[in-house]
Amino acid sequence: MYTIKFQGAKNKMEFEYKTLPHAIHAVLNMIYRPVSTDYTITFTRQSDKK
Repeated sequence: MYTIKFQGAKNKMEFEYKTLPHAIHAVLNMIYRPVSTDYTITFTRQSDKK
């Protein structure tokens, strides 16, 4: 499971993806979308083992 946290000046979003290609695709979409100049993207991976 991959979690992406998008922290912008005006908005804050959090997404979860089960596969890495989906997560990477989402990150690229966020980077190229002209939201604002100042934003932070946090990309974390949770291990599937419990």
